[in-house]
Amino acid sequence: MVKDIHPAIADLCKDKLWKNKVRMLEMLLDFEKELGEGFITSEPILSILKQCLEDRVFTVRQAALKVVSDLSHRLGGKWCEKYFYPSIIGYLNHTNYLYRETAYFGIKVE
Repeated sequence: MVKDIHPAIADLCKDKLWKNKVRMLEMLLDFEKELGEGFITSEPILSILKQCLEDRVFTVRQAALKVVSDLSHRLGGKWCEKYFYPSIIGYLNHTNYLYRETAYFGIKVE
């Protein structure tokens, strides 16, 4: 199923309009609810989430952090530690301030 949905999600992630990216991120929560943890932990989907954490638009990065936060509430803190904690902590020492900002907001997200 992921193989069928992934191309459409990847296209939306590359869209020039940030609102389309944000809506795609919100849809990932619905897909996870319907398809389960296996969908969200597939490499293509994790890659898309991580790309959105590095987007140039603040609203997209913020939406990606919210999705990761919601997923960690649903799937547990261990899930977040395994898949996103290393990325978010890695941003703390990045030379680009946008990545550092994302890390600070990621740590703050409830």
